[in-house]
Amino acid sequence: MRRQKPKRKTMLQKIFSRKALLQKRPAKLKSYLVRIDRNSIVKNPDAGAKEAHELIQTLMEITIRTPHQNLEETDERIKLVSCSMSFIAGQKVHKEAHYLCGGMNTEEALALMTKLKQQHGTKVSIKIENVYRTIHLLEPIPPYSYKYLETEVQCRFCRAKLPHTMVKDDYGYDECDEIKRDICPQCKHEECCVIDYESFESYLLGEAGLPKLVIS
Repeated sequence: MRRQKPKRKTMLQKIFSRKALLQKRPAKLKSYLVRIDRNSIVKNPDAGAKEAHELIQTLMEITIRTPHQNLEETDERIKLVSCSMSFIAGQKVHKEAHYLCGGMNTEEALALMTKLKQQHGTKVSIKIENVYRTIHLLEPIPPYSYKYLETEVQCRFCRAKLPHTMVKDDYGYDECDEIKRDICPQCKHEECCVIDYESFESYLLGEAGLPKLVIS
């Protein structure tokens, strides 16, 4: 019995076969430059300072005069501190009540103040105080703040196209773990691409028409 010769692949089959083979191989490692968003650049009023102040919470001190209203029912964050009262013809009359309210941001405090003013008019007085935490910085605050433009990158392993912000590093859970850099969120391969960020110095050189030498 004569053996049949294997069928030759058509040109189309060869093309698809080669394409599938290439897809299995990692592509050449490609670098992407993420540029500064020119419209986001703002001057820092505290440039050069080595301390920053972070808003922790907004405290509100509320004083309400007769007739006394139970403001604790208005918002669970409002707590009664003190209350003065008198008796007229055997009836207990609240003259003034003091409340404290915390755990809210500035917008919430202003909204609550507006609401209480509308409800009680001149019978309520409110004092708002912001509580800050001082943070000691390793480096002085730079002269300008800015954001980066979202840039599309491509994984050299699975060829997925995605925003550069989705490519992350993995620093592990302890000091012995090896740092994995530029991990693709789709195929989980590390070093899926190289992402460089335009430095502000490089931006200034470009604005001045000089060669861009500094890239971080």
